[in-house]
Amino acid sequence: MKRMIITEVTGIVSKPMFRKDHFRLKLADKYLRKLYLPKKDIDNFNTGDRLRIEISEFGKQVIRITPATERIVSIISRKKEELPSASKRPYLQALFNGEPARASVLQVIKSLFIPTKDRIVSMLIIDINILVFVLMLLGGVSIHAPQGIDIVNWGGNYGPLTIGEGQYWRMFTCNFVHIGIVHLLMNLIGFVLVAYFLESVLGWKLFLFTYIFTGLLSSVASLWWHSDVVSAGASGAIFGMYGMLLMLLLTANKRTRTAFSGLTKTTLLFVGYNLLMGIAGSTDNAAHIGGLLSGFLLGGILLMTGILKKLVASKTALQNSPVM
Repeated sequence: MKRMIITEVTGIVSKPMFRKDHFRLKLADKYLRKLYLPKKDIDNFNTGDRLRIEISEFGKQVIRITPATERIVSIISRKKEELPSASKRPYLQALFNGEPARASVLQVIKSLFIPTKDRIVSMLIIDINILVFVLMLLGGVSIHAPQGIDIVNWGGNYGPLTIGEGQYWRMFTCNFVHIGIVHLLMNLIGFVLVAYFLESVLGWKLFLFTYIFTGLLSSVASLWWHSDVVSAGASGAIFGMYGMLLMLLLTANKRTRTAFSGLTKTTLLFVGYNLLMGIAGSTDNAAHIGGLLSGFLLGGILLMTGILKKLVASKTALQNSPVM
């Protein structure tokens, strides 16, 4: 899926701060207000130019920029005139009879919790984690500071039981159990930042396999490092997602690395911050490192075998991806 924007160049900044090898186009469009492009292309644009810009469905990547000819503008204008009057109003107002605040809340809830075609697994994982936490609360577990025995009873990873009693299923279930509301919310935020994008690239089957595989290996790493400590949470599997994403970004061609530079910085910042928190002793760094490395290595194996290339060849999000 692609989106098309017709807009006008309102200004050109030849030397933007912090990006000396690029120039900045100022645009009249309220959604796409500016673009950073390689400096070698600066002579192709002038203030007042009308542009036809194709972007990916969620605005993650500019696919193509071409001049907006009179014919293209007239076709788009004619289509707008053919729309019924209700659809000319802002979408949220047309849908909810002028109650945009209510619409915004409902849209946010829907986008976070209701599975869609492109994000079915990531949505379900969010829902399962929340459902398990709600059931824990209904069972009398503290919302802020659960007891260790509560976490164990709900499937936490604990060496004497996981290994000593042969309860190996705990290495899987612990990925859906959280130690308090703050733990859950932080993991959900980290998950959303990577999952929606990565599932659209990998497809739901490989995405689900990556989540389960890295989650299991993070549990193994946690047991190996401190077998007598109760551990739980989705962070090991989430780090696996970031490991896979890092492999894709770091092995990308130059054009793709430039397009996704912001995502790369966000990923490195998230990983670095959480590893530092682990060094401070507040999180399970063994699980984090185990998940990160397993995701990174899995991504490398899939790239080398060509499996990933076949899976993402038709995906819009990475038409210029590292495996293309």
